[in-house]
Amino acid sequence: MKKCMVVSIILCGLLAFGSSAWSLTINGTTDVGIADTLIGSAALPDSGAATELAWVQTFFPGATVNVTTTTASVDWTQTSLAGTYAFKLSDNPGDFFIKIGTGSLGSDVDHFMFTNNPDTGYAVVALSDLNITNSTHFDVGRISHVGEVGGTSVPEPSMLMLFGSGLLGLAFFGRKILGK
Repeated sequence: MKKCMVVSIILCGLLAFGSSAWSLTINGTTDVGIADTLIGSAALPDSGAATELAWVQTFFPGATVNVTTTTASVDWTQTSLAGTYAFKLSDNPGDFFIKIGTGSLGSDVDHFMFTNNPDTGYAVVALSDLNITNSTHFDVGRISHVGEVGGTSVPEPSMLMLFGSGLLGLAFFGRKILGK
């Protein structure tokens, strides 16, 4: 009984580290997850495939990177949060980048790298991350192309703790059943 109580306390302690999740929706029906995390931006003098690949590889040193570029217009849709838009990605990538035309944005930065929310196949972008402060001036025609960066997603630390506690529980009960 005492061991069961200790295991219960430990499990409750591990669950306390779990974070709450919230999500954004498109038209109140399609769950697109949370806004993706901007991990870097750059003003690339040449937006050719080789230049973009070299820039993307700076985020993943020593790893083989596969980039799939979509030049066709994507269907940007406003989410339930003002100033945040989403569009469907084709390959459910771990990361993606967006190349925009600079023009009247007042900045030379034209490439933006995001870590994708691994639970969805949507890119969810806050316009403020693209240096667009007024969503009424958002023009999807300014998006030159989107690059999807293939790779495996890294599990969250709380998920690893939960998995580890499950393995410990299995080992504990397996040992108890075998009588060792």
